[in-house]
This record gives sequence, C-alpha cells and structure tokens, in this order.
Amino acid sequence: MEKKDNKGENPVKTYAIVSQLGFNIITPLLIFIWGGSVLVSKMGLPDWVMALFVVTGIFVMLCGTISYLLQLIKRYDKGDDKKAQKVVSSRRDNDYYDDSIRKKYE
Repeated sequence: MEKKDNKGENPVKTYAIVSQLGFNIITPLLIFIWGGSVLVSKMGLPDWVMALFVVTGIFVMLCGTISYLLQLIKRYDKGDDKKAQKVVSSRRDNDYYDDSIRKKYE
C-alpha cells in the first residue's frame, strides 16, 4: 500500500483545518464583545470602554488567525528544492535579423 504524499486529500483533515480557522476568528470576538458588554453594564463603565474591547477583540482575532495561517503554510509548504536553471544565451540568439529571411533574398 502506497503512502499518499498530499496532506490535503483527507476530507476530515480539511474540515478540521477550516473549523479551527473559524474558531480562531469567532472566539476572540465573542469573548471580548461579551466581556465588554458585561463589564460596561454591571460596573457602569463609559461606552468608550466597549469600543476598546471590540478593537482589542479584533486585534487578538487578527493575531491568532495570522499565526495559525503561518503555521499551516509551514506545515503544507512543499518547498522549492529545485534550483533555478541557469540561462545560457548565445550572441546568435540575439541578432535582429532572421537568417531565413536573409537567405531568401540572396
């Protein structure tokens, strides 16, 4: 039995990756918005504190999502181990006139 090299073919793994990404996006926002609203309503804090919690939640969400995506890129990167081919050019390749046209009129 051959082992498959492509890590993304298993649908369960793909579902797990997508659900983890969604969890990284939604959870910080919900926690900070809920926590901010509870603190503002229970402690009588000003409304700008709620805005501060929303902005903090967005910042934490972006940091977590970017970190998770970078981990995925490192895990699934195939890597370009191939070296770039050396380009070799001859002076004859860079002439302005085609030899077949010259021979036609000679």
